[in-house]
Amino acid sequence: MTLPALILLLASLAASPPTVEVVPATSLTIETVSAPEAPGLVGQETIAGKVRTGKSFTRQQKQVIKQKNAQENEGKTRCENCDIETVPAKKHEKGVTPPPNETQVDHKVPKSKGGAGEVENGQVLCRDCNLKKGNKEPSGEESP
Repeated sequence: MTLPALILLLASLAASPPTVEVVPATSLTIETVSAPEAPGLVGQETIAGKVRTGKSFTRQQKQVIKQKNAQENEGKTRCENCDIETVPAKKHEKGVTPPPNETQVDHKVPKSKGGAGEVENGQVLCRDCNLKKGNKEPSGEESP
């Protein structure tokens, strides 16, 4: 591309920038990768074709995990470890410790140990239980 053509292209983009419309997601596609498609990733969950191993949950996944928990507990979120009713998290402020029963979405198998960022690997814990759990495996024992 010549310099004058590049300048014209940039000028046209600056004159009429593209519009971006944010549309809320209405569905989530999750698929399991099979051996022929991606050797070494057998059984790993993917979202929109991306492997979610060792990843954080998306906002939508966190909402789904909390909704499932509330459905199982008569509309209230409860810690899956100690069964205490949890309260929605607020924006953290410097010097203010959140309540011990703050709702937190946790990886059952820690992402540091290869746990997937998928709904099936998520659970609701209170802040206290989540801090105590750390990156321990579901059995409560750490891997070597």
